Amino acid sequence: MLGRKLLKKNFFVGNPTTWSIEREIRDANITNQALEFCKKCGFLNDKITLSELSFSVVGAIVQIYLLSIYLED
Repeated sequence: MLGRKLLKKNFFVGNPTTWSIEREIRDANITNQALEFCKKCGFLNDKITLSELSFSVVGAIVQIYLLSIYLED
């Protein structure tokens, strides 16, 4: 608020933030490992790609993969 009064500028208006958690998760190594794990187990078709899956399914396969790692130990 003080910056707006002194500098006559609103710092919250300008270029929109382009960061996306979905993009970060889809690009993560663990997501690709989870996809390959689910293909190997027969949960997913061998020809499917990450871009074809909805974000909720991507989250689910990562959870399945992490659970399998946890249960292995």
